[in-house]
Amino acid sequence: MPKDNVAMNERPERIILDLAERLAKRASSLANDPLSDGIEARGAGYSALFCNMAQLRSYHRDVGHRRLAERILKPLANQYSGSLFRLFTGDLLLLVEGVSEVKLKEAAGRLFLLFAIDPLVADERTRVRFLRIYNLTREPKPFLALAQRLFEARSQHDEAQKNVERVREPAPEPGKPMNASDLVEVEKALRTSDVEGLVARQAICVINRDQPPQPTFDEIFVSVHRLQSAIIPGTDLMANPWLFQDLTRLLDQRLLATLTKSRDSRLREAFSLNLNIETLTSEKFLAFDATHCNERSQSVLVELQMIDVLANLSELQRARPFLKDRRYRLCLDGLNHETLLTIRSPRDLGFDFMKLHWTQEMGDLYRAKKLDDLQATIQKIGPERVILAHCDSEEAVETGMAVGLMLFQGYHIDVLKSAGLSMSAARMEAEPSVAVEGH
Repeated sequence: MPKDNVAMNERPERIILDLAERLAKRASSLANDPLSDGIEARGAGYSALFCNMAQLRSYHRDVGHRRLAERILKPLANQYSGSLFRLFTGDLLLLVEGVSEVKLKEAAGRLFLLFAIDPLVADERTRVRFLRIYNLTREPKPFLALAQRLFEARSQHDEAQKNVERVREPAPEPGKPMNASDLVEVEKALRTSDVEGLVARQAICVINRDQPPQPTFDEIFVSVHRLQSAIIPGTDLMANPWLFQDLTRLLDQRLLATLTKSRDSRLREAFSLNLNIETLTSEKFLAFDATHCNERSQSVLVELQMIDVLANLSELQRARPFLKDRRYRLCLDGLNHETLLTIRSPRDLGFDFMKLHWTQEMGDLYRAKKLDDLQATIQKIGPERVILAHCDSEEAVETGMAVGLMLFQGYHIDVLKSAGLSMSAARMEAEPSVAVEGH
């Protein structure tokens, strides 16, 4: 067994599964060996304690509470030739050799006291999901089942991350802002190249804490970060907002041209496109509509940036009857929590959806309990009409759910969706009772 106090191996789930398989194999051999009677009486065997941190409320999963829980378990790891593993879910697993049942139950009691006010622990009906103790020598099979689930969940998580890396926006690389000559170079390259390899999809999903994300539709877009890397590395295409706005007009045209010739059957389903208002009356948009409108079984959502709407409101009004007749819905994009507060009735403005962008400031306000106004505004608009975008962390989703939102988009949602994981249970569903196996 590893001797680290807190085993920080990159894949602790693999170590745990290997040990569980060896102990199960050893137990099977001893069961068939007539000379093994009383072997456990001559020396206590292995035990494990699994602490389901993942299902606690977010404020109990912070670094401070995790370290306190580790301090309760570390002495047992030190004293009884054991290891304390911190799993990718945030759960803790203690493996020790020769410890008494009394010592393990004492540690379990201290963990229950530490998290006593958490709803998972405070409710007698659910607290049994928080912690379980295993005797690995007498009955190794229940622990083997847990180890297999941990390993499978980690494998799903790792695979999901690989699947969604292509839509994740990397941290901005240092680079010079795009200037006018750079824009000319990029536009020239775009006019003579196929952007199909730069087109990405990202789902907008309904989130329920106990179910995997349920996709409603995909946003289809040209990945600016991949475009930047492919055509003009070392230059930040978005640093100059006015030049970037010019670039998006050409990106609209190239994306529509690609979709017009595409035979992807998913274009018959619901999806969204983030376009400029002037694109809606262009030949490329009309050609796209003529090709796919009659094939669609569902409407298409057109996302428009608020700054574009304010600058081209009259042009939008002229395009609106055509869009409505051809079963397009509109989404007002580019909102933050402050600008959303000024919007009371999206329908009166002619929009079916609002897209709110997550910011760290929203998380800070959530922790300070200062989002009551935002929650009230969302209720007036309709939670089913507001999308929270840029959800690249659990904190973003927790904040959105706290203010009543239902629709989410972002990297964290991609991971959960690809792996079939829910916000809580799919991290790692705990065992159903607190019991010492084999005692």
